[in-house]
Amino acid sequence: MIPLFPKLDKNKKTIDGVSVDGLLKQYGSPMFVISERIIKKKYRLFSEALQKYYPNSQIAYSVKTNYLPGVVNTMKTLGCWAEAVSSFEYWLAKKLDFPGNQIIFNGPDKKTDDIERALKDGALINIDNQNELERVITLIQNFDRPIKIGLRVNMKIGKNPWGRFGFDLENGQAFLVVKMLNEHSNICIAGLHAHIGTNLDEPQRYAETVIKLSDFASKIKNNFDIDLEYLDLGGGFAVPGSRWLNNPIWVVPEIEEYIKDIVDVIEKKWPGKKPKLFFEPGRYLVDESGVFLTTVMNQKKIELGQLANVDSSAYTQLQTASYRKNIIEIIQENAPRYNDEIQTWVGGNSCIGNDFLAQSAPLPELRAGDVLIFYNAGAYSMIRNEQWINTRPAVVMIEENGSVKCIRRKEDYENMIALDNF
Repeated sequence: MIPLFPKLDKNKKTIDGVSVDGLLKQYGSPMFVISERIIKKKYRLFSEALQKYYPNSQIAYSVKTNYLPGVVNTMKTLGCWAEAVSSFEYWLAKKLDFPGNQIIFNGPDKKTDDIERALKDGALINIDNQNELERVITLIQNFDRPIKIGLRVNMKIGKNPWGRFGFDLENGQAFLVVKMLNEHSNICIAGLHAHIGTNLDEPQRYAETVIKLSDFASKIKNNFDIDLEYLDLGGGFAVPGSRWLNNPIWVVPEIEEYIKDIVDVIEKKWPGKKPKLFFEPGRYLVDESGVFLTTVMNQKKIELGQLANVDSSAYTQLQTASYRKNIIEIIQENAPRYNDEIQTWVGGNSCIGNDFLAQSAPLPELRAGDVLIFYNAGAYSMIRNEQWINTRPAVVMIEENGSVKCIRRKEDYENMIALDNF
């Protein structure tokens, strides 16, 4: 899959047709830019794959991935549900007018008040652990109607770093939970949820997950005569254009490949009525849409190449630089310099020795005033900005019609101390 990045014209110095110099002059450096066009394109790719192979599906945007209201509202307009894993995300989804029955409530730390609210709202709740389950059972006693819930389960899939979430499928824990819940007449087990990892470039892992979930669904049917309504397969689909620090660049499958492998299993394992499928993509939908702009303050030669210090920090503005390598483009301050690429370390402005936004990156010789553009900045970046010695930068969205909308203004120093007592 070829990365779908905002369109950069280095000669005209524009991103998606908008002047980079103009953006920096109005909103300051550093800053984030999101392309609405790319978000919509990524959504269409996912949605069209589902319509082609399995129309009885629903996309629920993983709000934690980028919870800026301007982004979440875009997802809502496209037809996404909201998937929340915290009290804050659930509150935000309601504030943005998602109907309760279009919110999926996951996560290991659901507060009792939030569970009660979600039950009243008719949200789809996937139970994560025994303590949460006991609180749900207590709360449900106050309802005069049967309540549908789902169970998050975990299983051995690949290296499976996500085993601490949900009920273990293979040691029998999940089955015992179903057996216990079946004794409560006002509780209906409606579905199973699994999330097997992040940035996974092997569609067969999802197929293996569906095999295990389907076999468990069959076991539930045979033992308790319960027909499950849905399978929730989470997210984790790989994104092209970026990679983990310790891995070589890999080829990312098209989203159709994931969906087709999943549906092939459903067709074999569910000969009768088939379940509704939920997907919870986050990074897949937004990561490529975002770029981070930062300006070179100074440059010097070092033994291995060059060191360029910029007006931002990996600690406060681009924290994802600690575990991934971003593709970097340059808009040069003056006339383009077509010099050879050299190994480059991009240093942050925090005065901490290991504050690097990039290491050993092949870049041309840099000068003060050059603008570095980091791709794949749409997920887990702008929302994780910290206020430590730096204000949080502005975030703007370039809309599909070419207009620019500020969706988070640049903070000032008063914002940084607004909650502090003097």
